[in-house]
Amino acid sequence: MPDQEELKRLSEENARLREELERTRSPGTGPGPAPTEAAVTSPAPGPALAAPDRSTGFFGAVIAGVALLCLATLGISQWGQPTPPSTSSTVASATEAAASAESAADASATAAQAAADAAAAARSVVAAPTAPPPAVVRPASSWAYDVREDSMGGKTKTACVWSSDLISLSWPYPAAQRMQLCIRKSPQFGLDAYASLERDGQILCNVYSNCHIRVRFDDKAAQAWSGADAADGSTNIVFLRRTSSLVAGLKSAKRLRLELDFYQNGRQSVEFDVQGFEWP
Repeated sequence: MPDQEELKRLSEENARLREELERTRSPGTGPGPAPTEAAVTSPAPGPALAAPDRSTGFFGAVIAGVALLCLATLGISQWGQPTPPSTSSTVASATEAAASAESAADASATAAQAAADAAAAARSVVAAPTAPPPAVVRPASSWAYDVREDSMGGKTKTACVWSSDLISLSWPYPAAQRMQLCIRKSPQFGLDAYASLERDGQILCNVYSNCHIRVRFDDKAAQAWSGADAADGSTNIVFLRRTSSLVAGLKSAKRLRLELDFYQNGRQSVEFDVQGFEWP
């Protein structure tokens, strides 16, 4: 801002110069010697040279002083005010500020999305149920299990499986038949095992003839086990001794072969798919 004292002094100087200018333009108004008669009546002896007009020089000086005063006043007022910024620089600054704000907003959005994804992942990990233990895959079984209760409350449990091939018999019996192998546990007979024809036939085996049945588990060596006929005289069934050994072998085997002697048809082997056998 301009100095107040300087402005006041310049104003007073300007007023004084104006008063001097007014007095110069109006001569004779002030006190002075009255003109003489000679000066009034006597003609000029000739063309007189014009005297220099001092008022004109003084007036020019006054005008110059006023101009200098105005310039000084204008300079002081400009020195006290800051230079306004240009329009182009203002627009550039605004553009840069907007770009910075947009970048900051994008960064904030990215951080917020990352935080949301992390929270969702944490929730999914917490909420994920514990995977159950893998189920025990049991081999397909051809065994059929049955439990029957008698009138006295005794329970007979059986596990039976049919042969995968056929026995060939001649007349008067059915020509092609399957055989069935059963493990049985009953209150009357305890634990026993037997093999029987699907229909009629005659298996040559009794306790008096020293009957032997060849038994083979998988690819192991065949064994000769003793056998016995039924107590009621049925000829289409034969009982195998060493039942406990047979049950133990069935639990680990996949295939069982039995070789039996048939009336007028010789010795024939029959095969059973025994995998998946379960017995307490």
